[in-house]
Amino acid sequence: MFYVKGKLMRTLSPLLIVFTLAACTAPAKQPSTPPDPIANGAEPAHAAVKAQWRLTAIDGKPLPAAARYYLDLSELPRARAKIGCNNTYFNARIARNTLNIGTMTSTLMACTDKLSNQLESAFAQAVQEQKVPYRLQQQSKTLILNAPNGSVWTFERF
Repeated sequence: MFYVKGKLMRTLSPLLIVFTLAACTAPAKQPSTPPDPIANGAEPAHAAVKAQWRLTAIDGKPLPAAARYYLDLSELPRARAKIGCNNTYFNARIARNTLNIGTMTSTLMACTDKLSNQLESAFAQAVQEQKVPYRLQQQSKTLILNAPNGSVWTFERF
């Protein structure tokens, strides 16, 4: 059949080339699954958490009213804190009622009072590079961080 004076072969050759090339092309693109927003850090932060917070208690023990320690989450993923006499800067993101906190950098002023030194060190140890569960209370006016080391940090909205 292929040998009928080469005519049939000449007719089939272009068709065989077309089908062979079609079989070699890339398969149709499959719809990709959407990227995981939490893994990519793109999940929008809970609006109520994106605020400035004043530290009012640690482990249920109130701080002196004159204490001026704060946590600023208003510009997430950039965040900062002043727990003690130094300013601390870090990246953080919110995922499923957890504040994922990165490495902290800090100014290096020498704190003159003992409480500031203790709080500064305790805060860094409690939350640096940690996933810290949080909850909001009193109509989002209180932020409570439950640090992995067991300490509980209570903040009031400014």
